[in-house]
Amino acid sequence: NIYTGNVPVDNDSVRKTSLANGRYYGTGIEDSSRQQLDILCIDNHCDINLGDLAFSTCVKLTGNPFWGGVAVARNVNEDSLDNFDLGLFCVQPGELEVDIDN
Repeated sequence: NIYTGNVPVDNDSVRKTSLANGRYYGTGIEDSSRQQLDILCIDNHCDINLGDLAFSTCVKLTGNPFWGGVAVARNVNEDSLDNFDLGLFCVQPGELEVDIDN
């Protein structure tokens, strides 16, 4: 099942927003975990976040069984939403957050 939610948008904004905006839920193909995909597009450019309580790739790399990481893509052209790369950022042992900008 897929759930689509609304993303709040500033009513005073004159920017073009997208029908792709929303929150989507699905199942990971490697380990059948529940994943959450958030898409926010403004002016034909999209930010995408993919969350999973335990990315199996991060678990294998770090040994952390939960809150393993986040996958992100920034400034994706809306016309490319069917073909883009996500960067996977894994939380390192002993850490509680990851800096996706460095």
